[in-house]
Amino acid sequence: MATLDQTMTDTTVQQRAGDETAQAVDTGQANSAAAGGGGFLPLLRAQMRRYRKVVSWFARDAYGRFLWRMAFVLAFSLLAMGGLMGALGVIFFYSRALENGTVLVYGGFEIAVRESLLLLVAAAMGGLFLFIMSFAFRYAAVLQALAIGRAYEAFCSRRAIALLGAHGGRPETSTWAGQAGRLIQSDPRYCGRVARITVNMIPPVLAFAGTFMVLIFLDPILTLSLVAILFTALPLLYVVNVRGAHHSVAMERWAKAAAKRKRELVTLNAEHGESLDPECPEMAHPFREGPIARYLDAYLGRLRASYNSELVTNVVMGISVVVILASKGTQIFVTGQGWGELAVYMVALRVNLTSVTQASKTLTSVNRFYPQVARYFRFLQEIEGLPPTRPSRPKQTFPAAALDGQDDEE
Repeated sequence: MATLDQTMTDTTVQQRAGDETAQAVDTGQANSAAAGGGGFLPLLRAQMRRYRKVVSWFARDAYGRFLWRMAFVLAFSLLAMGGLMGALGVIFFYSRALENGTVLVYGGFEIAVRESLLLLVAAAMGGLFLFIMSFAFRYAAVLQALAIGRAYEAFCSRRAIALLGAHGGRPETSTWAGQAGRLIQSDPRYCGRVARITVNMIPPVLAFAGTFMVLIFLDPILTLSLVAILFTALPLLYVVNVRGAHHSVAMERWAKAAAKRKRELVTLNAEHGESLDPECPEMAHPFREGPIARYLDAYLGRLRASYNSELVTNVVMGISVVVILASKGTQIFVTGQGWGELAVYMVALRVNLTSVTQASKTLTSVNRFYPQVARYFRFLQEIEGLPPTRPSRPKQTFPAAALDGQDDEE
């Protein structure tokens, strides 16, 4: 076991050094700059410049190829927002008419809102129809986003295969040839995933914009106060996003070493002659320390990033509800009016904060996969400008290990 552990340690050190040299992700660069005493604000500005460079390329490369599908997503999202605004409008005007005891006059007939069951049913059915219409159009937008993600993943994979085939024989591309599996399989998967989830963010962003206008219309001062509360959560969300990206990189760093360690445990079990107890020290120790444990910890940290983001936004949501009840409740007790407006405000706020939660989780997910997208971007920058390998050169072959890309789950 000592020899096995020593071999695994040497392999892990080599793997880690190679990955750090090849990947050089922004989070690692940021940490190095911080250690050098560069200061937080210059570091943040430098990191934002790198982000903008990658994001601007990704927007052109991903969305520019699927303009018609993007147009459908935008159209469906606008229709979904229109249905949502219509439903909130029905609730608002009916609740206000109910509170004021409005009497409607139509064609010589008078209809007292508080006494008309037919009007209640009509308002309820109208609101239900508009909500269903909103959900249906949003579902249609999601389907288009899925199609964009799938198509972009396929394109990125085809492009990487073509570039590696054309330039794989060059000495200057040897580093990328060693990561062929990631470049043709897992990195395109991450690029397609980022394209899908960012397009999926369009409906909640539009819903946020629409409900925010409703909230401003109902109570501008209170709404702006809630915005100030929301801004206090931005530093926490930034920390969550950075940690999510760090765990994503660590996961890749330890993936191969963890897989190799598991294969060695299978060999050890076979040499033992009989099945080892899963709880015995020889089996349990590698899952508490070493590359397997580090891989599992990184995977857990990457999953926790989205939940940490959701926790922050949910806390903000809870604080917002308390502030609303204190402000609007006091106003209602003083004036004796405003119950209907409070109900509409709470419904609109619920939709608004749900959209904020979805958007923050989406941004966290995007940041988790940013290192892989940035690596694919660097690959294109370095390879696309090279002339093709001459036909007289020997064909480039890739070892099986290089083609064994890590296709990690969500």
